[in-house]
Amino acid sequence: MKISTSSHFFKSSQHYAFHAIFLGALAVGCWFQWGPQSHVIWDANCVIAFSLAATQMLVYTLRFLLQPAGWQPPTVWGAIFFAFNFAICLAEFRCGVPFYRDGWIFWIFLGMMLVSLPKGVSLTMGVVVTMLFVPFQVGWGQVGNLSPRNWLNLLYPLAFPWILGLLYRQLVDTNGERAVLIESLQAAKKELEAARDHEGELATLRERERLARELHDTLGHQLVTLTVQLEAAQRLLAVDPARAAEMMSDMQKLSRASMDDLRRALDNLRSSGLGEGSLGAALKRLCAEAGERSALAVDCQLAASTDTLPPAVAEVLWRVAQESLTNIGRHARARHARVSLSLAAREVVLQVADDGVGLPAGEEARPGHYGLRGLRERVEGLGGTFALAAPPKGGTVVEARLPLIS
Repeated sequence: MKISTSSHFFKSSQHYAFHAIFLGALAVGCWFQWGPQSHVIWDANCVIAFSLAATQMLVYTLRFLLQPAGWQPPTVWGAIFFAFNFAICLAEFRCGVPFYRDGWIFWIFLGMMLVSLPKGVSLTMGVVVTMLFVPFQVGWGQVGNLSPRNWLNLLYPLAFPWILGLLYRQLVDTNGERAVLIESLQAAKKELEAARDHEGELATLRERERLARELHDTLGHQLVTLTVQLEAAQRLLAVDPARAAEMMSDMQKLSRASMDDLRRALDNLRSSGLGEGSLGAALKRLCAEAGERSALAVDCQLAASTDTLPPAVAEVLWRVAQESLTNIGRHARARHARVSLSLAAREVVLQVADDGVGLPAGEEARPGHYGLRGLRERVEGLGGTFALAAPPKGGTVVEARLPLIS
């Protein structure tokens, strides 16, 4: 992550404290140099030195104390500013101003430059101005006569601003990184809160869809059965009252079972489904009831290890068979149907086929029809695939493939 340490430095109260201290030190130095107690002689050299010092204080004030907090000028502006101030320091140095000749203002500017400019620029300029300090102190004509020891003695005082500047820069960089990290954490927190709210909305929508599937697959299926049986009983009432009475008794039992399922759905927000029963027995019973209810010849072919399937897989397969047989009885006008369940090493396949008129195009996407759509969501929710096919000889084949994990 790229950290802009200066921008974070200028956002804090350190910005004002750091530069106010330096500006105060500069003002104190000027007071002792040109104040009433100094008895200075205002010759041309003194006027030039005072003008340069005043210019330096003005430019410095505008650069650091009057800029908006958080605004950092371009790097080239900062480099020009420090180069200009170093030029003033060196000019004051040549004018014989004592506190400039002592070098401490120069050192402070050097340390400050190491803090305020980007690291590469500040180090490069720091080396350049450090090397310029020696010629201006001894004179350009004497540079060639200096021994390595002389250079060391002259540059030794500059070690303090270098060390101080680099240490303070490390502090500023650390604070900047911490500020950026805090901002990133706050932004991440906001994103997480937004994602949580969005996930809550999605969870609500998913729960609504799940409830719609459950109501369709339980109450919807049972109400369809009741309607079919009522129509049959109405037709048989005049010709076979005993059979009609028997069907009415069956409908009463189914109605009570529907009420029990509704109560369980309201209590637990899910229907009982298979419960503790086995999948094989439930599928055989489902095929028998569908054949009796719709005058269908239903062939039920189940693998031997059907009852060893995981409960979640068994529940979905039973729902697919239930909805498919209900649709055949209501819409297909079929004479034969077949339910087959086969197991392979890694998947289980359920097929429900009929020889009826087939499904109209786009049946699954029709508004208000949740059956096929709900089956697809159930199957795909377990990582499986759901397919509808229309064989050349007519009818419909519903296929659900679910993976088995050892």
